[in-house]
Amino acid sequence: LLLNRGMTGGLGARKRTGGGTSSHSSGGANVSHSPYQDRTSPKALMRCRSAGGAPRRSLKSNLFFLLITVAAAFSGYGYFTYLQGKQSRNRPVTPFPGPPVHPLNWTHPEVNPDRFWGSYRPGVYFGMRHRLPQSPAFGMMWLVQFDNRRSADNTRHTCDQGHHLPKYGWVEHDGSNFGVQEIRERDFSLNVSFVKRPGGMHGGDWSARVDVQKFAAAVPHDADVVVSIIFYAALDGEGSMETFFDSGRLSRVRGHNSHLGYWDLTFPANPAVKYNFLEAYLPSLHLLKEAVVHYSSPVRVHKQTAHFIALSGSNMNQIRQKTDNLSTPMNLVALQATAAVPFTVEMAFESASFYDRDRTLSSAQYSSALHKHSTNFHRRFEEVFQLRAKGFSDDKVRFAESVLSNLLGGVGYFYGASAVRSEEYPDPIAYWYTPLYTAVPSRSFFPRGFLWDEGFHQLVISRWDPEISRDIIGHWFDLMNVDGWIPREQILGSEALVRVPPEFIVQQTSAANPPALLLAVDSMLEAGTLTKPFAAKIYPRVKQWFIWYNSTQAGPTIGTDGISFRWRGRNESSVLELNPKTLTSGLDDYPRASHPSDKEYHLDLWCWISFGSQVLHKLSRLIDSGDDYTQWVDKLTSFDRLNSLHWSDKLQRYADYGLNSDGVRLVRPRKAHPEHPDRQLERVLVRGKPPPEYQLVSHLGYVSLFPFFMKLVPPDAHQLGKILADIEDTDSLWSPYGIRSLSKSDPLYMTRNTEHDPPYWRGQVWVNMNYLALRALHFYSRKPGPHSQTAARIYTNLRNNLIHNIFTQYTMSGYVWENYNDKTGEGQGSHPFTGWTSLILLIMSEDFK
Repeated sequence: LLLNRGMTGGLGARKRTGGGTSSHSSGGANVSHSPYQDRTSPKALMRCRSAGGAPRRSLKSNLFFLLITVAAAFSGYGYFTYLQGKQSRNRPVTPFPGPPVHPLNWTHPEVNPDRFWGSYRPGVYFGMRHRLPQSPAFGMMWLVQFDNRRSADNTRHTCDQGHHLPKYGWVEHDGSNFGVQEIRERDFSLNVSFVKRPGGMHGGDWSARVDVQKFAAAVPHDADVVVSIIFYAALDGEGSMETFFDSGRLSRVRGHNSHLGYWDLTFPANPAVKYNFLEAYLPSLHLLKEAVVHYSSPVRVHKQTAHFIALSGSNMNQIRQKTDNLSTPMNLVALQATAAVPFTVEMAFESASFYDRDRTLSSAQYSSALHKHSTNFHRRFEEVFQLRAKGFSDDKVRFAESVLSNLLGGVGYFYGASAVRSEEYPDPIAYWYTPLYTAVPSRSFFPRGFLWDEGFHQLVISRWDPEISRDIIGHWFDLMNVDGWIPREQILGSEALVRVPPEFIVQQTSAANPPALLLAVDSMLEAGTLTKPFAAKIYPRVKQWFIWYNSTQAGPTIGTDGISFRWRGRNESSVLELNPKTLTSGLDDYPRASHPSDKEYHLDLWCWISFGSQVLHKLSRLIDSGDDYTQWVDKLTSFDRLNSLHWSDKLQRYADYGLNSDGVRLVRPRKAHPEHPDRQLERVLVRGKPPPEYQLVSHLGYVSLFPFFMKLVPPDAHQLGKILADIEDTDSLWSPYGIRSLSKSDPLYMTRNTEHDPPYWRGQVWVNMNYLALRALHFYSRKPGPHSQTAARIYTNLRNNLIHNIFTQYTMSGYVWENYNDKTGEGQGSHPFTGWTSLILLIMSEDFK
C-alpha cells in the first residue's frame, strides 16, 4: 500500500508558487508531495537491503517468521474477502476491469496535440479550453451600451433560447484547427473566429477575433450602436495569473499551472476602442457571467440617457478584506473593449514552451491563417460529401457546411462524476471522476452528453474525421462500469450541472438507453475507418454491454425459448400520466401499453438488441476473438421469432405487447370543497370502453417501424409491403415534411401526456428516425423483390421533402431544430439543434453506410 501511495503521490503538503513583476498578481500553483515517496521508491527499497543479501536468521527466528507469515496470510485473506464484499456492494461505481480504450494520458498534449485546445465549452457562445481537468477557461461576453430597449442585464454569455437571437452558430469548423461563428443581434452581428497554431509542448497557440458589424437596414444611418466585448480568463482550480498594463490598458495576462507551464494571453490594442478591466475571485466557473455583472458599475456619460456599464478594475483588496483571507487568489481577469460599431478586437494565447514562433498570431498574420483554413475546409467538404457534384445550389451547400460546423463546434470536453442510484444504494452516490469528449445535441438546451444521441452524431462526424469519432466513442466506452452499464446522460462539471433540472441529475443503474453508438461502430466497420486496433480495444466493452442488456432488460419468457426484452423505468403507479413515459427508450412519451407492468415487452428494444448482436459478431470476426455469436445472431434476427412476438395479424403491424386499453383519457377530479384548489388531471377509463387487457398494443408510429429500420424484414415479406403502405398513407404516417412519429389516426396523436407535458413524440417529425427510414428504403430499393420499386419511390419523395423543409426552415428562422411540425413543417423544440438533425447532411449526400 505504501509503495502504491508513494508512486502515485498520495497525501502531502501544498507548496505555493507564483509571483511576478506586476503588483496585480496572485500565486497558487499547488504541488502534491508524498511523505512516503522517498522511502518507498524502488531505489530506496534497494538501499534498505543488505549489501551481502538478506541476513541469516536463526531457527527460532525462522519459525517466528513462518508463524507471522501464516497469520498475515489469513489476515490478508480476510481483508481480501472484505474488499471483495465491499467491491460487490460498490459494483455500480466500479469501472469495467479491462484495459481502458484510451490510456490515462490520452488527452495530454504530447499524445494528442492537434485536439488539445478547442472550442470545448459548447454551452457558451464562445469559449476555449484544453482537454485536461482544471483547464483555464477563456471566452467572450458582450453587451449593448446606452440602449433603454434592452433589459438592464443584457450581458450575453451562455447560449440561451431566451435571448431570442435571430441567428447564431458556426458556419465553418473543422473540429481541430479553426472555426468561424456568426452571431446576429437585432441591429448588429458578431463574426467570432479562432485559429490554432501548433508548436511547443503544450498544444501550441491559438488566437480569437471578434468582428462587430452593423446591420444597415436595422439602424438609422446616423445612430451609433455601442457594444462592449468582454474577453476573460478564469482558473478552474490550481494555477496563478498576473496582469500587465500598457499606459493604463490591460495588455497581457501571464498565467501558470501544472498542465501548461507558463502562458500569456495578450490583447492587441485598437485605437478606436475604450478599455476597462476586472480582477476578481470566482468561486466557480458557472458563475462567470454573474461575477462580471456583479463587478460592473454604471457610469453616467454626458448627453446619454442611459448609463455606461463598466468593469470596476481590481477588486482583490476588497475581496480579501471581506473574506478575511489575504491569500484569496485572483482567478478571474477580464478585459472590456467598447466602441461604436463597426470595430474588431482580438486576443491571443501563447504557450511559453513554443520557442520558435515568428510573431503573435494576430492582425494580418491571423487573417492569412484563417483564410488558409477556410479554403481547405470548403475544398475538403466537397471532397467528402460531393454536394455540388449532386447539383445542390451554393445556398444549400453553405447550409450543409453550417450543419456540419455546428455539430463539430458543439463538441465539448467535460470532467466530473455522475450521480447514480441503484437497488443497493437508494440514495445517490458518486460515479468515479472521469473525462468525456463528446458532441452535444443542443448548445442552448442540452449542452451535455447523451448516450443514444451520440450514435447519430458519430454517423456524421465519422465521415468527416474518423479520428475524432474514435476519440469520442472511446471516451463513452470508458464510462462503462463493471456490469456493462453506461450512464445515459452525462452531467459533468459545474457549467453542465447548473443547467439541468434536479430530477434529471441522478442516473438509475437499471436504466438503459438505445445502444445507438453501435450505429456508428457498424457504419465505420463498413467504411473501413474503425481500424482493427481500435476494434480490439472496444470489443470487450461492447461484449459486456450486450451481456448487460440481455441480463437487465430481459422481458418475460414466451414459450419454451421465447426471450423478449422490456425497457425499465416506466412508472406503474402513476395516474397523472395519460400513458406513462418510457424515457429509457429515448422516445419519451411515445405511447406504449396504457398500464405498465413487468409482463410487457417492447418491439424497439428487441430490434436494438438484434442489431447489437450483429455488430458484436462483426467485431469478433474482425479481430479474430475466437468468440462465436452465430447462434445469438440467428436467434435474435429470426424473422419467425420476431413475428411470433410482435406481429399482429389483426392490426397488420408490428407492436409492443402489454396491458392496454385505448379507452383512457385525462380527467380533472372533482374538488371536495368549492374553495379547494383544482386537483391535477388523472388518467381514467372512459365509461363503456373495454378494460385493459394483455395484447399487442395498437399504436402505429416509429416503434412499429423498427423491424424495417433495422432491416430485419425480408425483402419479399408481405409485412414489408404493409409497412411501406403505412408510411405512404397521408391519414397515417406520411406528411409533406417527413414521417410522423405517431399516426394521425391514433387516439393519442398530439395529446398531452399530463396537463404540464405537451406532446413530444406524438406526431412531430424527427430527423433521426427519418434517417433510419431513408437508410432502410435505400436498402430495400436495391434488393430484388416485389417491394423494391415502392421503396425507391418513397425514398425519393421522403428525401426531397426532408431536404426542402429543413433548408426552408433554416432560411426562415436561422436555425436547425429539434423536431418539425407535421402540419406546417415549422421547426419546434430546442434550437439550434445540430445533434441528430445534422443527419440531413448524410441525407443530402445519400450516404447510408
